[in-house]
Amino acid sequence: MKRFFLIICLFFAASILPRCSSDDSSQEAIQASRDYVVVIDAAHGGKDPGAILEPEGVTEKGIVLEFCKKLKTEFDNENINTLLLREEDRFVSFEEKLNKVEQSGAELILSFHNNMAHHPEKHGYGTFYKESDITSMRLDSLIHEEINSLNIFEDTGSQHGPFYLMRKTAAPSVTIYLGYLSNPDDLKKITDDEVQKTIAAAIVRAVKKFRNVPA
Repeated sequence: MKRFFLIICLFFAASILPRCSSDDSSQEAIQASRDYVVVIDAAHGGKDPGAILEPEGVTEKGIVLEFCKKLKTEFDNENINTLLLREEDRFVSFEEKLNKVEQSGAELILSFHNNMAHHPEKHGYGTFYKESDITSMRLDSLIHEEINSLNIFEDTGSQHGPFYLMRKTAAPSVTIYLGYLSNPDDLKKITDDEVQKTIAAAIVRAVKKFRNVPA
């Protein structure tokens, strides 16, 4: 009888342990995502409008802020912690941005702009990555891979950039120029809510691949 009882106990324990281990692993993965901080930098703001499309009055600062809010939501949905360097239409100095980044313990930095050209036929998106930084180059490559898969914007390529946060911080950093305000087709796309959400989701997928997290 004792032997029979022991066998039953062992069988019960064996059926529970894998489930507990799986649950623990899931909780650890969620916690790791929450501890991981992605800084989102919506360029310009306040007294600095960035590019302006006249006479429509469309501003770069407004478009990138709306996009970055959607990007934050996509990261939130994946339990990935984010820091928006500005959440409203206000100017944030480079020094203030740097201070926020350093206090956040940022794992990576994503900055967003729009382009403008004298010739309206210029179109597409492009990126800049931190010079001589292999991890930034890898993140940049993954972002291109995911955005290109959408067939929304033409890829104008990537290059290393001398941007302030890239130079002053240790975290991998990529700056993304999402379309030309001066191109009617690009403008229509980048001001469309659904297009913004689709591109934001693609960038989140790229970050998850960068972190080797299953999509």
